[in-house]
Amino acid sequence: MCDPVGDDPVPGNVCEWFQGFDAVIGGVIKSVELVDYPHSSFANRAPVDDEPCTGSISPAMRFSLEVTHVYFGEVVLGATTVYMPASQVESMIPHVKRDSAGQLAWDSPTGKTAFETGTWVGLPVMRVEGRGYALVHELPFTATDVLVVNKRETCGYYPQPDGMSGMDYGDFVKMSSDCARSSSPIRDRRRQIVDEFPMYSYSARCYPVNVEPECVVEEDCGNGTTCVDAKCIPETAPPGPAE
Repeated sequence: MCDPVGDDPVPGNVCEWFQGFDAVIGGVIKSVELVDYPHSSFANRAPVDDEPCTGSISPAMRFSLEVTHVYFGEVVLGATTVYMPASQVESMIPHVKRDSAGQLAWDSPTGKTAFETGTWVGLPVMRVEGRGYALVHELPFTATDVLVVNKRETCGYYPQPDGMSGMDYGDFVKMSSDCARSSSPIRDRRRQIVDEFPMYSYSARCYPVNVEPECVVEEDCGNGTTCVDAKCIPETAPPGPAE
């Protein structure tokens, strides 16, 4: 599922952007890992915690975080958990994968990203009942003197106000303290995704061997599969030259 570009209004300022989330927090990463639970599938959208996926799986990412800042919303300082769904993990730049030992690895020249243990990140999040929080169509940001919004693919992400990346961090903090909660159609939409579509908000994605998932675009299919005639099928090497 890919949200068309321009489907949602662009926030006119950072306050309107804040209002599109349950909370915007900052904290120190204690650990980051790829996880197979909870997972959901096209056959069973409800998250599953007690049974393994019977086929291939695209993992979600789980951040264990020590919250140090609450810019917007109400979140208790201290330890918390934040999930990133499989659909976003697959579109991260640089790409992330499991190495031969099953550990998280980044497809970058240094093997690292901004999301390292011990580093500080900002997170625009939605609450997930009983699990913590989720990054719904957003990526973490970092900050020094200015805000650094991490790279992301256009497909599947909501608009951000112009000039957000590179904004003076002090101005960002001031805007957060001056911003009051108001109704937001984008927040309502994110809430619907969390409640009805966990595979697009916080869960891993399971591809059961006994159920062929329907697809619309390539992003609906997991690694090693491609979308053909609304079905996810294994990718194969192209045929050799005709003899």
